Amino acid sequence: MRMLNKRITFFYLIIFCWIVPISLNLAQGNLLNKVIEKFNSEKSFSVEVTQIGSQTKAQIFFEFPDKEKIVLDKSVIVVVADTVWNYNSKLNRLVIQERTEEFSPFSLLDIFYKLPSECTYLENSSGDEFSLKPRDEQELNFKFVSVVVDKNNLPSKISLVDINGNKFLFVLDNYILGKKYGDGFFTVKLKKGTKIVELR
Repeated sequence: MRMLNKRITFFYLIIFCWIVPISLNLAQGNLLNKVIEKFNSEKSFSVEVTQIGSQTKAQIFFEFPDKEKIVLDKSVIVVVADTVWNYNSKLNRLVIQERTEEFSPFSLLDIFYKLPSECTYLENSSGDEFSLKPRDEQELNFKFVSVVVDKNNLPSKISLVDINGNKFLFVLDNYILGKKYGDGFFTVKLKKGTKIVELR
């Protein structure tokens, strides 16, 4: 089983994305394509993501084509191309490893760039929400995901039902579009005595 772990957590929903646009056999101008076009028009953007219920929050930064930084309460994850740096401030430990097919948890942007080719696409009549239903639930390990899109063609809510029927709701807000990040931004600042675990 790939794409989703058996139980989806906030951590796995948002991390480890390698942004590779794909060609979709969908009608021009549909809601999903509008979101993808919006993302592709920006060289970089950031968004705050909150999981409703647990109130877990993260700040996520993207810089196309292949840089990502996720800031959580006690950890920072940086992805540049095929390398992942995962720093846990509580443990003062940095794990470095390659992003591979085996090590590739579900990502926020997978909903827009990867999943559509393997799902049935539906859109509501008002044109502000679309959903994806896997053609093979066992393969993708989830049952349903829906995305509410705001007037700026940015996702504002994501609802997901995993293979076990567990429901998850995420709110996305406070987007910052087109901000330029310096080369040093997509790095991890370490404390003295940090334990480094090299898995590459």
